[in-house]
Amino acid sequence: MALGDAWVARVETDYRRWYASPMLDEKLAGIYNVVGASEAGGYPIVTSVDGISIDVPAAQVTGDEATVDRTTISYIRHQAPGMWPVDEPYSAMCYYTLHRTTGGWRVTDGGCSDSGG
Repeated sequence: MALGDAWVARVETDYRRWYASPMLDEKLAGIYNVVGASEAGGYPIVTSVDGISIDVPAAQVTGDEATVDRTTISYIRHQAPGMWPVDEPYSAMCYYTLHRTTGGWRVTDGGCSDSGG
């Protein structure tokens, strides 16, 4: 429970720096759901992530809006021992839509297609 609370606090702080609503609201709801399911034994608990590579192409900017297509990310998820593999490789292809705010650029839409290990 303490691990879940600490993880939620850290991720929520990061999400507030990266996302704007409505995507922020969806992401915050998602972390509460994932932690609740993990604590109930429904999902593996990720203890850390090692990035292998990331390729971010140049953003296409039009005024206060920007898009980034075909971002690729490769990483290894380290999970708490249990019924799941301890180390699992992943890769993802992502796209993002951003909006410029007074606090900087914030993601307003986006998604990734994941490829699990």
